[in-house]
Amino acid sequence: MRKSIFSILSFFVLFSIIILSCERKRFENLYDPDNKPGPPQLISPQDGEVCDLNPPIFEWENFGEKAGYEIGIDIQENFSSDSLIIKFQNDTIFDPAPYGMFFKDNDYFWRVRATSDRTISPIPWGEWSESYTFRVSIPFISTYQCTFYINDLKIYNEKIFISDYTGNLLVFDFADLNSPLFISEFQIGSYKYYIKKISNLFLYLSAYKSDSIEIVILSIDNLPNIATYTNFSYPKGHTTGLSFDNFYVGIRKKGYYHYGEPDTIVLFNVTNPDSAIKNKLVFDNFSTVDFLIYKNSLLVSNSYDVYIYDISNLTVPPILLDSLINIGYYPRFLGIHEQYLYIATGEDVKIYNVSNPLYLNFISTFSHNTSMYSVENGFLVGERNDVTQFYSLSLPTAPQYIGGLYHIPPNRLSILNNYIFSDSYDEIEIFKINE
Repeated sequence: MRKSIFSILSFFVLFSIIILSCERKRFENLYDPDNKPGPPQLISPQDGEVCDLNPPIFEWENFGEKAGYEIGIDIQENFSSDSLIIKFQNDTIFDPAPYGMFFKDNDYFWRVRATSDRTISPIPWGEWSESYTFRVSIPFISTYQCTFYINDLKIYNEKIFISDYTGNLLVFDFADLNSPLFISEFQIGSYKYYIKKISNLFLYLSAYKSDSIEIVILSIDNLPNIATYTNFSYPKGHTTGLSFDNFYVGIRKKGYYHYGEPDTIVLFNVTNPDSAIKNKLVFDNFSTVDFLIYKNSLLVSNSYDVYIYDISNLTVPPILLDSLINIGYYPRFLGIHEQYLYIATGEDVKIYNVSNPLYLNFISTFSHNTSMYSVENGFLVGERNDVTQFYSLSLPTAPQYIGGLYHIPPNRLSILNNYIFSDSYDEIEIFKINE
């Protein structure tokens, strides 16, 4: 009896050792077919989904901390086209935007496969998931056909200001997107005028003549009535920039710094429209990249630095108050939203508090992978690979990507709330983006 019990115990011990050995073999040998994960379950975008975010964000089933994933995206169901996208991922969410990947208005296929351990080589991949289809399409709202040719378009306070090819300014209320209300028309002059800035009081325009630049400031505080506040011309030369704010006008003339010809910024205070006060800054030590007038300050950038001048009294030369040294490559002033200034430097946007415009207070850096263009009515606008991208500034210090439009250049659009108005000669196309 004792021998029988010992034999039974010996059998169970041996059986347990075999089972444990098998288990150990299964999890230590990552090339064992039983150890490769099955096809992941795709979560988003769902099969057949029409996405209004370009690009959409892809999500799938999680296989654990050590797992790795490969996502394939293509316009062909067999994933064999020249535009096939394959990306290796450590997690289960893939956002193509930081990689500059955007999608045209086509049908696409996507799938994912997984590995139990991404740290070994070669990677033992499991099976591909089933393929889902999706399409990217930012909702198109309507088209407004104009009876004139559009030269420039800007939106302010829910009104659209349009300059045409014959020197007219037209104002519309687009509260009803399908039936805009005409408000006013004003003959500016006989040239094509560009709308540079709009405030509660004034609309600032410029026109390039053969030998000069014409600056026009219109009073718009009593619409539908529009009146000329002041206008004047300045020799064009190598003019490469204009900036306006309140009663200040700045004109930059590029010299040839390496040949001893400095850049110059000429400043006007037009508080009295009949006798503008003029002064200028001459930059002997560096070539300027960009400049911006904000309230009573002038900001000027060179290849890496930003300098801040007090221009509150133009009867004396502008006074240098502060500088930001080595903030990034080729700083460009994108614009101001609320009390925040956005400066593009390479692949970063530096955000500063300008509640005191004479001293900039650094807040944060926003990193991106695109060419930033401007700040427009609560949005940061950029462009990459023929896609105009939109970042919401509802949180001004943390821009959030909300979508992109193909083949609509950023200099041919304006934004009202979440509606994009894109002008093309004699029509305005209206799209909607969702935050």
